[in-house]
Amino acid sequence: IYRVWNDTQEFSNFYVETYVKLQEGDSVGACYGLSFRQSDTEHYRIRICDDRNYDIYFYDSNGWSEIIGISYADSLIPGEWNKLAVFAEGPTVMFFVNDVMVTVFDDSRRLSGYVGLIVEFNEGSYGLITYDDFYVVGQD
Repeated sequence: IYRVWNDTQEFSNFYVETYVKLQEGDSVGACYGLSFRQSDTEHYRIRICDDRNYDIYFYDSNGWSEIIGISYADSLIPGEWNKLAVFAEGPTVMFFVNDVMVTVFDDSRRLSGYVGLIVEFNEGSYGLITYDDFYVVGQD
């Protein structure tokens, strides 16, 4: 997993959106998404691939904890620009793909932190993933 984030401002209640496109590569193994409520040792990760499968995990000193296992997002359009968004308020987190709410969950293990982007390649996979218009609004 490759993560990038701006570590100048932490958010607890926020809305983040970005556009992302798999320019070339493996639609199953080249994945992208958002990381949020990050610290040096903990974060939430939403990962989605061009095959429309996504999952959501929390990472801490005990390793990865599944929040939502592999699920399907009909609203993702493979090979096109897709808008990913997360709205988080307290323990409630909503995940959107192209303005369609894909899932909602509650988890209070970490309630603030940095927001960023992820790129993840399964073993043997490759890809060129492009992000555009990364936007975060804090609502504290």
